[in-house]
Amino acid sequence: ILNKPEEVSVAISKPAEGVTQKVYLAHEEQKVALVRHILGDKDDFQSIIIFCSTKKKVEKLARTLHQKGYACQGISSDYEQEQREEALSDFRSGKIRIMVATDVMSRGIDIKGIDLVINYDV
Repeated sequence: ILNKPEEVSVAISKPAEGVTQKVYLAHEEQKVALVRHILGDKDDFQSIIIFCSTKKKVEKLARTLHQKGYACQGISSDYEQEQREEALSDFRSGKIRIMVATDVMSRGIDIKGIDLVINYDV
């Protein structure tokens, strides 16, 4: 039945060396509290990116974290190019510690020294 069958083995993918991955399962209403718990009250993480699936969630999470006292900025395609560049500049310089973004930021942008990446709902 099979003509010249071949067996293909795929290795289990592993994170890059020095990268630790954790998975947390949470209901939608628990996610902000979980993010705050991960961030903690300490400054263990100086440069954090949080990815959200929609622009609306970016705005809501960024606003909530900002209200809780975190140096935080949202960024999405709703922002003008100049606003995005200013936010990225502030993030790179450390003025903003947390960037909440849609996948717009993951495309072709090189930011060194990221301590923590959270995939909020993606």
